[in-house]
Amino acid sequence: MEKVADGIIPAKRKRGQETHDKLVAAAARLLEAETFETLSVADIAKEAGVAVGSFYRRFKTKEAMLPSLYQVYEDDYRRFWAEQLANPDVASPDQDVRIRAYLRHAFKMIDADRGIIRALHVHSRVAPQIVPDSSYPYRETRFDEIAKALYGVAHPSDQQTRIARQVSLVVTATLLETILYPERSPAIFAPMEHDELLEVLEAVVKGILEGQESCGA
Repeated sequence: MEKVADGIIPAKRKRGQETHDKLVAAAARLLEAETFETLSVADIAKEAGVAVGSFYRRFKTKEAMLPSLYQVYEDDYRRFWAEQLANPDVASPDQDVRIRAYLRHAFKMIDADRGIIRALHVHSRVAPQIVPDSSYPYRETRFDEIAKALYGVAHPSDQQTRIARQVSLVVTATLLETILYPERSPAIFAPMEHDELLEVLEAVVKGILEGQESCGA
């Protein structure tokens, strides 16, 4: 009997890895239109072009796919950040331009992977092992990049990075609620189109920065 680690059955041959990758890619595609909860193993296998039995030779349960789906998200996350850092608006001398570039990037990143992110957002609350510890060091460096964009400095201070963390929390939480759950509370009580949402977030970010400055940050 093959050893099962966290519900994933390790592939012993190249073909097994190819089947694994097909199933994960199929689930990612289906999540563009459906929720993880409504997807069945049969749906995923059919989309991948493999038999249901092949699914269970790679994953013990449907939920066992979530760490692999997280890796898809992680790869996209890093690609989006590379694009963001290459955006000339991030280095603009105008703070308003830099803030808008950061907000547009954050919105685009969550919106593009909304199906996968929703699945991870829901299930990682009860199964935190879905998100590997190895992902955290990279995310730590992103706060410095956000601080650079917010303050227009090459080497942000510890205080500026701390404020960038606060801004990131507020922006990310708002975007997750608005993009992932638009028809549920609290987003349903404050429906906003894309441009209006970014305008509101811009005002919020500026308010945080101005508030910290007035406190001597």
